[in-house]
Amino acid sequence: MGTTKTGSFWLTTQVRTDTQGTPGQAVLDIGSLVDVPGQRGLSIEQVDFMAQIYDTATGNYVNSFTGTMTAGDNIQLDFQLSDQNPGTTLVSADNNSLIASGAILYNEPTNTVSVGTDFFPDEYGSKDDSFIVVNDSLYLVAVPVGIMTLAANHTIQTTVRVKAKSIKLSAKNWMALAITGLGSD
Repeated sequence: MGTTKTGSFWLTTQVRTDTQGTPGQAVLDIGSLVDVPGQRGLSIEQVDFMAQIYDTATGNYVNSFTGTMTAGDNIQLDFQLSDQNPGTTLVSADNNSLIASGAILYNEPTNTVSVGTDFFPDEYGSKDDSFIVVNDSLYLVAVPVGIMTLAANHTIQTTVRVKAKSIKLSAKNWMALAITGLGSD
């Protein structure tokens, strides 16, 4: 769909949430990678999500929910990456601005972690199969739902890692993507 201008690189951002039902949002500024007059966009090849527990008192990270929640807790952590600003709400799976999404389920009594029913592809491949963005920001939303009481000084940190390339689009492809984005707005 376009001519590759750079090799693959990684972009990251994170959002911290500590109250069940209260979403958080982070904005990843990609304005320097997108250029309207130059018809340059961002070709997203892969998106990885990671959830960690962050101890605000010690500055330490834990890669497991074990020991950080009250006995009997049962939570679901939903997260999405989009190229239009949804505020702090999750968008519908049919929204053209949805790039990647997922959910983690954690059951404290049995100490089990599983994934939700979200099978949205988070690996697109390169160039022609990639998700192409012509907006100047990406938006990460994370929201924990269910029963959750974190230990003192603990928060859930949801991190997104985006593997991307800068590409130059034809005028026709640039306009098609811009119109698709307006249709989702």
